[in-house]
Amino acid sequence: MQQNRKTLYEKCFIGSTGTVWVTGLLIAGSDSPYMPWLNGIGLILFLGASILLGKTFNPSHSGARVEIYPGCYQRFL
Repeated sequence: MQQNRKTLYEKCFIGSTGTVWVTGLLIAGSDSPYMPWLNGIGLILFLGASILLGKTFNPSHSGARVEIYPGCYQRFL
């Protein structure tokens, strides 16, 4: 298994993005007098941090291809 070394910038980016992810999750699930607006802001924070963390840990520039099997969609008679 190949291990990739992370730079200090990448470690700080992952830590701060993870903190924003947890904060957005807590804000989105909170009960407050400003219910829809505060929860919407938390949802946006959570969604943005999830996308950033997903791109950081699973880059989309891999050479893997997804094959679709035509036999799965045929009707059985």
